[in-house]
Amino acid sequence: MPMKIRVIFFFLASMVIGSVAGEQAYAAAFTMGQFQTVASDGSLDVLRNPSLLTAQATDNAIGFMFIAPPYTNRRFSYGATLGSTISVPDIHETKRLAGSLYLAYSGRTPRGTVGVAIDTDNPYQALYLRHRRNYFGINYDGTISFENFDISGKSLAVSPRLVISYGIVVSGSHSLGLQWTLGYSRTREKSTITYLVNAVINGYHWTTKTMEDVAAEMSLGYSYRTETSQAGLMVRSGRFNWERTKIRFGHNDFSKNVFFPGSVSEPFYLAYDRGFSILAGGYHKLAPFLAVALEGEYEVPIHYNYKVVRYDETTAMFGRSDNMTIRTAGLYAVRAGFEILPAGPVTVSLGGLVSTARERGRAKNRYHSVNTDTYGGTLGLDIKAVDSLLVMVGSRLQYTHQRTVTASSQEYIGSVSIDGLTRTLAVDLFLGMSGGF
Repeated sequence: MPMKIRVIFFFLASMVIGSVAGEQAYAAAFTMGQFQTVASDGSLDVLRNPSLLTAQATDNAIGFMFIAPPYTNRRFSYGATLGSTISVPDIHETKRLAGSLYLAYSGRTPRGTVGVAIDTDNPYQALYLRHRRNYFGINYDGTISFENFDISGKSLAVSPRLVISYGIVVSGSHSLGLQWTLGYSRTREKSTITYLVNAVINGYHWTTKTMEDVAAEMSLGYSYRTETSQAGLMVRSGRFNWERTKIRFGHNDFSKNVFFPGSVSEPFYLAYDRGFSILAGGYHKLAPFLAVALEGEYEVPIHYNYKVVRYDETTAMFGRSDNMTIRTAGLYAVRAGFEILPAGPVTVSLGGLVSTARERGRAKNRYHSVNTDTYGGTLGLDIKAVDSLLVMVGSRLQYTHQRTVTASSQEYIGSVSIDGLTRTLAVDLFLGMSGGF
């Protein structure tokens, strides 16, 4: 059965589990696999389905979640054709540092519960990388020459996001909520490129790229809760993204005695780069010692125009800005979770994730495609020594399989194509707490 069909099946099954609600369930969401629509993490519910805030038992609550990856392994398998040169690139990361800190507050009002929080719309709030890419090949145009592109660089990305949520009980066990998010991200990359022919340096180039994004999104949430079960639904508007990019570069061609600096930039422009999505989930206590949860997510396919501002590193010719049309095939995801001893002061949680996404982009002389499949697992403990304090600790394992194809045709060098597979295995540790007062 194809992955897309399997994910759709589990998405529908999650809605069925939510419909078996029968008698208040207080599962923890993050340790069970980062559920978005059901379970509860106290004040950290500000970041998820906003209707869940109505379950808050105290007038005020504060919380945090710290995430850090002690281990990340990325393996690259790429092939490339640069003009008439066929290359097997050597690509690897030499250093990687990442982490996130979420902060949240929620408080009850006469009309409902309101919350404010800081998180991120990316895997990590802060990410620092050092990388090296080497393209080596043999070129034949009457004579044989050995060509080498040696590219080294570093980048720093920060991406905090403000989240405001409001939840209200509409009747009995039924609640509704609204959520607004506003995120900012800034990425700065620096690279140097050395071009050698027959072990002689023919060129040395450098580039600095700065990207800034401001993104906004709105969501509507619904939840139904009883003593043993929950059902949740969340509808997201899709993301509106304002982006600005600037590149400064220096070009030094020793074989032709050509030396010049340059820059290329685009002002802030708006793109609707993430489609309307719906999430549905359910949670049910099967027995005093066991509970199960299931959640599905579907994002509508979209297409939009995008300004690609880049430095052509494989030819080191110049910075360029291309008008590209991006088409996504949507996103399909399913999460499943289990809790052992859900009624005790210490709950053992297990969770899993499967997701798939596809993207295609096309410009006048350029094409790219990105296929991403993600598999993840979570193991955690929820410690509730007192009613108003929840401590969450554990780890998550995530494997990402990403296939990227890029092809371009430029009259001064002929065709360029890069076809590669990136496999990423990451282990994250997390520690969180939410307390009421």
